[in-house]
Amino acid sequence: MMNTTFISKITHWILRFIQAQLLVSLVSLPLLASWGLPVSALSPVGNLIFLPFFMVFLFISSLLFFTELLYIPNGLFITLLDKISTFWLALMPENNHTPLIGFVKPNLFFLLCIPSATFFILSCKKIKTITTSILSLTALLALSIVYLKIIQAPKDFIKQLPCNKGNVTLLYNKGKTIVIDPGVLGARISASSWITYTLIPEMIKACGKTHIDHLILMSPGTLLFEAIETLCKSLHVRHIYLVYWNGQLNKSALRNFYFMKKAAIQSKTIIHRIGNIKEIISISSQTTITLSPFTEKIKYHKATFPALCVTCKIDNKTLNIYSAKYKNPKNRRKIK
Repeated sequence: MMNTTFISKITHWILRFIQAQLLVSLVSLPLLASWGLPVSALSPVGNLIFLPFFMVFLFISSLLFFTELLYIPNGLFITLLDKISTFWLALMPENNHTPLIGFVKPNLFFLLCIPSATFFILSCKKIKTITTSILSLTALLALSIVYLKIIQAPKDFIKQLPCNKGNVTLLYNKGKTIVIDPGVLGARISASSWITYTLIPEMIKACGKTHIDHLILMSPGTLLFEAIETLCKSLHVRHIYLVYWNGQLNKSALRNFYFMKKAAIQSKTIIHRIGNIKEIISISSQTTITLSPFTEKIKYHKATFPALCVTCKIDNKTLNIYSAKYKNPKNRRKIK
């Protein structure tokens, strides 16, 4: 009898937990989509696993605090806290962006419909059991995701994002996401913040993608490498095209370059170097991106790198993007 009561209580608790997770997901979905923030598909499972760990962690931390305050030996509590922290970190794979889901920014009507329908389901008198409530909330969440990912599919676009007295180009074509930095991203110390609070949200709101297929960097830089390291840890970048330099960078730039390279390797990003030979990136049969180096060199510290022209040909339209420090289009030298 006791076993039946215990199982009944556990079942009821799990059902309440599922209902609460669905409620949180439905209420937060419009806000996250409008702000350009990704949704983790593993958050319900993560919350279910994390909550007991968090309670145990807080309990042992409190015991550790009071024993330290009262000068009571607490080596056992320190060991337990260290073991719990190590085990929790081992459960979390580094730079795993697969469960992240992004949505195109929906219209205002849809933003209001989701929470309204959610509270209607919870307050409807005809939905009497918790199981029926869970099924209704699940159906509403599934329909909302289908609408955001399939019905409201993003259209091809070219968008200029203002950055440090220049522009970073965001290109979306045939399901591919391309970001082109002419050399303005690493011009200020706020480069990493710009990546986190401007580039990623704007990209997710515009095309609903949580990865970048091609990232083109037309200039090296200390702050740039730091920003790209942040980008690789925040979402998956499949290909990075970085201009090749001759000479030596300063110690800070080299250190940040190796940190960026390490983050790229951990996230399985392929780094391509742009030298003195023209390269073509094929996006589709009607879209190509050509990386064309000029003979003129740009100086950065004790290093030099070729000025570049990135030519985007999209459906018989052409867009040319030049290196930020190479601003006189009338006196271009010949492309090799």
